[in-house]
Amino acid sequence: MSAAPASPALLGPPAPTVLQAVWEASQRWPARRAHLGPDGAIAYAELWDRAQAVAAWLEAETPPGPVLVYGHKEPAMLVAFLGAALAGRPYVPTDTVLPLGRVRRIAVLSGSTAWLAPRSPRETPVGGAEPGLVLGAAGELVPPRPRRPQDPAPDPLAYILFTSGSTGDPKGVPIP
Repeated sequence: MSAAPASPALLGPPAPTVLQAVWEASQRWPARRAHLGPDGAIAYAELWDRAQAVAAWLEAETPPGPVLVYGHKEPAMLVAFLGAALAGRPYVPTDTVLPLGRVRRIAVLSGSTAWLAPRSPRETPVGGAEPGLVLGAAGELVPPRPRRPQDPAPDPLAYILFTSGSTGDPKGVPIP
């Protein structure tokens, strides 16, 4: 016998989205560390400002579609994920430890229309024609535009995670 589902009143208010939670943290604790990685730390206010700059760049300079994010545990990876989400775009996380050919295959399979990377890659991960942005300079390239986490209406797809694929070809798993 299965238990009856809990009524909405018993569950309490819905949890904030990741964007809402980061925005609220940037307002309450602007100097508090949001992320610490091998390449340094980033505070909530800086994270939010840089994510806004990335979102503005994506909206102004790239066609709609998923955004390939290419890096390895840097704070700028989090900036890229949040920037894509603020722009209402799903992101496709890829790691620099992957062979470049595999990253390019993932870019094609996911339909990525742009790429973001924490440092300038030796070769562009998506080819050469697609627009790309090196995040180390995101703040200087696009001035941030104040926005709250509910702007714009987000794509129902948050990101696309690629598995190794049992046939050797990467397989995308869309995450709402």
